[in-house]
Amino acid sequence: MTTMFVVIFLEQWLKEGKHYTALIGFVFSIGSLLIFGADNFIIPAMVGMLAALTVLRKPIEKAGGFL
Repeated sequence: MTTMFVVIFLEQWLKEGKHYTALIGFVFSIGSLLIFGADNFIIPAMVGMLAALTVLRKPIEKAGGFL
């Protein structure tokens, strides 16, 4: 499972010119891991990423963060 997330992160990192979305995912994953622990971090991380990407959608698109 860890390898799958690393591959997804690296693929996202390599295909984007600007790395806003990859960094949002990384920050929310690490933050949730530190706050909720290894057994309970996935759902809060996904909810946080979804909220951040929803709120920041227009600025990220204008900056060229999405393809």
